[in-house]
Amino acid sequence: MLLSFEKIRVGVLMCALVLGVHAAEDFRGNFAEPADGGNLDVEKSRFEGDVAYLVPRWHESEALGSGSGARRWRNMLFAIRGVKGKIVTFRLPMQPAESGVSILNMDSASFALVSPVWSYSPKNRAWKEFSTLTQWKPDGEDSSGTSFPADSLVNTADAISVSRSSSRKEDYGWSFRNEKPFTEDVVYISINEHLPVGEFYDWVDDTLRSHAWVKPTASEVAAGTGIIGYQSGSVVTSEAFSRTVPDQPLYAFQIKETGKNPTKVVVLVSGQHPYEGQNKAVLKGAIEWILDPTDPAAAAYRATYVTLIYPLVNPVGEWAGLWRGTAVDVRRDMNRNWSTPYTNPASDRAIDTVIIHKQAMIRDLAALGLGEPHAVLDLHQNFGDRLPVLSYVLHDGSTAASSIVGAISSSTGLNSVKSDPGSNTQTLRGWWKNRGVKASLTIERSTYSTLAEEAAFGRKLMQAFAPEVSTPAQPTPNPESPVVEQPSTGTPVVEEPVVDVPNMEEPVLGAPVVGGTATVDEFNGVGDLAGRKPDTASASGDTWVLAQGSATAESGMLRTGNTYVRALVDAKSAEGVVEATVRLVSASSYAGLVLAATDAENFLAFRIRSSGWALTKISGSTGQTLASGTGNFSTGEAVALRAEISASSLVLKINGSVVHTCTLSRNAAATRFGLCSGTPYAFLCDRFAVAGESSTPSADPVPPPVVVPEPKPEAPVVVPALTDGFAGSGALAGRTAEGSTAKWSSSVGSMQVGGGVAYSGRDYARSWIDSGRADATVSAKVKLVDWDGYAGLALRAGDAGHLYFRIKSDGWAFGSIKGSTAKSLASGSLAIGLGVPHALRATLSGQWIVLSINGTQVYSGNVAEFVSQTAHGFTSGSKASFSADEFSVHP
Repeated sequence: MLLSFEKIRVGVLMCALVLGVHAAEDFRGNFAEPADGGNLDVEKSRFEGDVAYLVPRWHESEALGSGSGARRWRNMLFAIRGVKGKIVTFRLPMQPAESGVSILNMDSASFALVSPVWSYSPKNRAWKEFSTLTQWKPDGEDSSGTSFPADSLVNTADAISVSRSSSRKEDYGWSFRNEKPFTEDVVYISINEHLPVGEFYDWVDDTLRSHAWVKPTASEVAAGTGIIGYQSGSVVTSEAFSRTVPDQPLYAFQIKETGKNPTKVVVLVSGQHPYEGQNKAVLKGAIEWILDPTDPAAAAYRATYVTLIYPLVNPVGEWAGLWRGTAVDVRRDMNRNWSTPYTNPASDRAIDTVIIHKQAMIRDLAALGLGEPHAVLDLHQNFGDRLPVLSYVLHDGSTAASSIVGAISSSTGLNSVKSDPGSNTQTLRGWWKNRGVKASLTIERSTYSTLAEEAAFGRKLMQAFAPEVSTPAQPTPNPESPVVEQPSTGTPVVEEPVVDVPNMEEPVLGAPVVGGTATVDEFNGVGDLAGRKPDTASASGDTWVLAQGSATAESGMLRTGNTYVRALVDAKSAEGVVEATVRLVSASSYAGLVLAATDAENFLAFRIRSSGWALTKISGSTGQTLASGTGNFSTGEAVALRAEISASSLVLKINGSVVHTCTLSRNAAATRFGLCSGTPYAFLCDRFAVAGESSTPSADPVPPPVVVPEPKPEAPVVVPALTDGFAGSGALAGRTAEGSTAKWSSSVGSMQVGGGVAYSGRDYARSWIDSGRADATVSAKVKLVDWDGYAGLALRAGDAGHLYFRIKSDGWAFGSIKGSTAKSLASGSLAIGLGVPHALRATLSGQWIVLSINGTQVYSGNVAEFVSQTAHGFTSGSKASFSADEFSVHP
């Protein structure tokens, strides 16, 4: 299905209008259904005194036939206001009298496992459990004295039902409350919808799409977006849902590690049934494990499998807060319509997403040319419908399916349930089976797990595939594969201790270099590092070898990509001095010197990160920390690293001070040196030099000079990081940033705070706050609300003017403003969707500035203007609305 750009533009614009940040939740009385979910009947629910009586919406499903027997409710996500200073008791009947509709079949699992949570945050919610959860039973308070069959019976059937006579309507249910009063007026409550669709889409856009190993599939309809089409939304036509739902984008991605040639395909699908929403968290955990650069099992998986991902099949159903249906037809069940003969989505708009996904899956698989999938995993979430089994895998009992299910069971503990033989093509599992896929599986997760538990399950699920990969005893070197390095947290285990100098405060000076060869590169000119001859190179044929990653020289600066980097040069000598001046681009950067490399897979690394330094031994794909120390290295700060190597010692220095001395007992004859990273994040280098010992001693040796240690710089004044998550409400101007004494000001227009964001009206806006830092990393998530929006970060603002880094619908721009005069410094083309937050980041270090969008660097260069001004914030370049959150200024 090919969509015009105008169709995509209108769909995204509608989404932005519905989610407009300056429109608060649509409260009706005390209750509201958030824009990214719902399922509370706000008209029938009531809040009286300190008691909130909840009535869920119910929906009918064609999967269960028609009429009252096909009606259910499952989950809820809602907001309640007017609770500040109150201890509120929430009462939720399993079958409210107002609707007569129960949760599933009133089975014991659904009854026993309900676990409501709450949060003050309107988005990216940190859920908390209630202090007290009480279950109503017929023999308890407000009961009729009858008994609940599942309390005493051992179930052997697929479900346990309880009759629905009028006398039982409120016999079962729950009360939940906290011990302390709420401290804010609005609270969000959830039962099993802890990852709303809006937050999931944020993760897809901010994290998944930006990863180097994640690419769109052959079926995308808008280049570079991963969008394969749009699912039809709808205006409110009944009480089934409470607000207009716009068309929603449907995505597809493939994961394939650079440089790998996998031979099999695994397909992951999520989100067919809206209120089985926790499976999105399972999918996140699965993908995060697949992309984990530190797990050898994940690397083995990536070497064997391409992963096709269809992350959210029915987003409009989630926006509307439905059970199984879509906004066009709340009765239609996605997983009962894969047998549809239509190939044009317009032929049946109620299930257009099924039609779009079927055509996309066929096309994407054909483009890979690897045959039918090794396995298809359709992620679902059951609600006690196969008691007493709460989590299970549905499959057809074939040899291939049983083998994979056995591995999954061993990894996750899921039970195996043999189900449809594969002839039923109504379900996604049956459709794939009918195409010849030998292992088409439905994964049913148990009810009401936490997001952390769901993510952990997703990781274990995919780990079940790793044992099938045969990993050689000695890994084959692959210059593209990331190194498994020291974890970013925790204390490293030193398995091979080295000899340290007892008094580390007194510098230990190695012998000075006398004569010999020298290689110096200050990275003049422009071009790729691979094959580059250093500016000064006395050794014959001494050129850079880029064994991993990407790096370029840019007029006096080496800049790497957001990848692992290993760059080597042969000094033709094993002894001498190696030094470089490096700059960390982000808080996640980790970079420094390569020492004593026998090849690109075996060397020592002397590197820094924001919090310290480490000496690491790299062997193949494994890193072992030999020594480490603490430090404080700011983003953009020039840090001089130096290693002095002789036959008897290795001396390491940072900014002229010795941090470590040991004997060099490994790779002692190696002559290759260079630069490397330890995380897939960019770094910069101003200068690299290696000077080797002369192989022929001088006839008249010159006595070594007296070396005076360089004075240690005075400790800088520590200015704390400044952040603002924009909690509360009101004008941005005059607001004190969270955890700070600094206040926001507005020089043009006005901005407001509400719903966890700062936002503008349809007018020009310039607002900033003095952070006390001219050199810093400034970041925020910026969302364009209007199609003509043009907004982003204000950098180094003050009386003299400021720099701007803005996005618009078709790209980005960087420039300066003095008074009313704007000057463009750089710009680029980029598809920027409306209603979608984009992470803008600027690293400022003296005149050197690096800019990125969603983790991808778009600019680096020298800018001499406003280098001493310390205010940063937001700016727009058009009379159009925008919003921003997660503002940060840190070292």
